[in-house]
Amino acid sequence: MSSVIERRLLVNYRVDPTVAASLLPTPLRPQLVNGWAVAGICLIRLGRLRPGWIPGWAGMRTENAAHRVAVEWDAMGGRQSGVYIPRRDSNSAVTVLAGGRLFPGEHHRAYFDVRETPRDLRRLDGLELRADRWVVEPAEVISVRSSFFFDDAWLFPAGSAAIDCALLMRDIPVTWNAL
Repeated sequence: MSSVIERRLLVNYRVDPTVAASLLPTPLRPQLVNGWAVAGICLIRLGRLRPGWIPGWAGMRTENAAHRVAVEWDAMGGRQSGVYIPRRDSNSAVTVLAGGRLFPGEHHRAYFDVRETPRDLRRLDGLELRADRWVVEPAEVISVRSSFFFDDAWLFPAGSAAIDCALLMRDIPVTWNAL
């Protein structure tokens, strides 16, 4: 699949490592940074999304969210790292109905209310993302809510997760490859 990341907002949380570990299947474990696990929400708008052999003008635009935890595991070549995504949401019926054929993993149908200006954003199985360039800039989080993940007190007891930072990417051509 080919597309352009029109907007990718990564909202990152510092999470108690024990809490993060409870969310992960074996053999994954939280990747720690300064003693904290890292988890977050990736809010991404993809434009010109299509199989690579179809011209970009024929692609579709989607809004998506992925709840993610930075992880590591032991493999024959040593320690590996990546992200574990327990839930993916999309406003695209095509993405949801494709049942993991376009992108690995189950996607849930969702509605997104994105209010965006050129300067401001508000409310808003293995896969490899390849980009010729990575350009990120810091973003200020005014508010963020996640009824699935961070706002669920059963998963994240009070004080176990706090917003750490947010990063913004815009207009990055990419390809997505199933692993």
